[in-house]
Amino acid sequence: MKNWKNKLMQNYLGYPGKRDEYQKSKINEILANDSMLSYYLIVVLMLISFIWDIMHQTITVGTMLLFVAVYFNSAYLTFKLKKYRVLETEFTNKEKYKAALKNAKYRSFWSGIFFGFTMLVLNCYIFPLLSNEALETGWLVLFKSGICLLAGLAFGFCMYFMMKNKIKFIKDDE
Repeated sequence: MKNWKNKLMQNYLGYPGKRDEYQKSKINEILANDSMLSYYLIVVLMLISFIWDIMHQTITVGTMLLFVAVYFNSAYLTFKLKKYRVLETEFTNKEKYKAALKNAKYRSFWSGIFFGFTMLVLNCYIFPLLSNEALETGWLVLFKSGICLLAGLAFGFCMYFMMKNKIKFIKDDE
């Protein structure tokens, strides 16, 4: 398996021989940055394609393929990070542990607010404008606002529990 990865990397990067440890670590750093930038570029392209599809009231194969690429990348990354448990943070100090939990609550609260607000703006204003539909007013907007608020709260709670599961308190046995 390792030989296959080395051959793939040599073919992808175009170097013929072996690399020393510094070169390998620098190559891995550059590839990691490239992967993150490519991921965000694909997400932006997917959203542009999705907006184009909404404007033309259709679904294209390109949008679906970009969605599959983003989903595969996210699933692969999540699986590997969980497998090697590299996102867990361990605390032996109770105060630092509580501060990390407080920070997780704060971040998840604002993530939920942002998610709900973004859903509201997209569903009530952006998508209807792109589809050449009339903007809704009155009780329907209030109803959609309530749904977006509840979805944001649910998203915030899920984010909090995901963050909390990555924070561990280790008791010192002294």
